[in-house]
Amino acid sequence: MSSHDLATMPLLRRRDLGNATWSVWLYQGPNYVPNQLNRYDIAPWMALSYGTQGSLDIYIQRESPGKDKEANWLPAPPTGEFNVIIRNYWPKEEVLNGSCASPPIRRVP
Repeated sequence: MSSHDLATMPLLRRRDLGNATWSVWLYQGPNYVPNQLNRYDIAPWMALSYGTQGSLDIYIQRESPGKDKEANWLPAPPTGEFNVIIRNYWPKEEVLNGSCASPPIRRVP
């Protein structure tokens, strides 16, 4: 994924993903991406902003998506490619067999 893109990663309701916990990490090569928040992942223990149905949008971009969305912001590097890794600890059977998957990352104009 290119850091010039504004992207959101809509996740399913947090209880749908697994029996334990999950996290979303951003790497550039083998390294974490240095950023002004010192934030390298998004995880449910953080003070995130969930939608009314329990959904979660994660904003993966260079610049802040705005103060009202910053809790869900995973800062991207200013240049170059990067990787997004979803870690799901003790996933439910529906996740393992593919019948329940996280929605894809999508670019936002």
